[in-house]
Amino acid sequence: VHGGYWVSGDKDYYGLATGLYGTIGLALAKRGVGAVVTSYRLAPGVGIDGILLDVMRALKWTQDNIKSYGGDKSRIFLMGHSAGGHLIALIGAKDKLHTQQGMKPRSVAGYIALSAVWDVADMHTRNTADFNKSVTYKTFGTDPKRYGGYSPVTHLHKKMSPFLVLIGENDFGYMIPQAQRAYTALKGLSAKHRLSSIKGNTHMDMVLRFGASNDNLTAPIAKFVLGK
Repeated sequence: VHGGYWVSGDKDYYGLATGLYGTIGLALAKRGVGAVVTSYRLAPGVGIDGILLDVMRALKWTQDNIKSYGGDKSRIFLMGHSAGGHLIALIGAKDKLHTQQGMKPRSVAGYIALSAVWDVADMHTRNTADFNKSVTYKTFGTDPKRYGGYSPVTHLHKKMSPFLVLIGENDFGYMIPQAQRAYTALKGLSAKHRLSSIKGNTHMDMVLRFGASNDNLTAPIAKFVLGK
């Protein structure tokens, strides 16, 4: 699930220039992991609820159709970067999002959060007024009391499927402590969750390095998915 702070991007974002996001699928496929790359409607055209609905519909489509592509519906993982990381983490933590679509919450085998936003209120506090005007308010509204409801870190519970939390060593400043806090909370619930700080990576390296000569992402992700 692509990033772009919920207001930009799609599954073909800068495809001609960088290979996003098909390069990620190709890198994973070479390791024996099939990939479905998805888009969602953007804010302010829709708010966060509409965006989540699109991701859930893509997940439902994958569950219904993956067998015809040689996939195993019992081994589906959700991965997202940045805003996409926030979306998949929230989906992993909120069972209601699954049941609303007629799906079982544990039908997803695991979640891979790349440079995710875990705490919307903290994002709001730690960024500028211009950022909040163009991102936070367009996506989540202007009432900070609502932000906890859309923050994955506030919904974590013991029954969740395993999480792999990945953060760049040189990622956005507010995202690094968010990832660490989320992982601490996850580990307090279960030993099955993992955290890795990817050495040298910036925020954008967390997607741009897939399949490149300095790829330091595909191997740990494939290891997590394949259970090695």
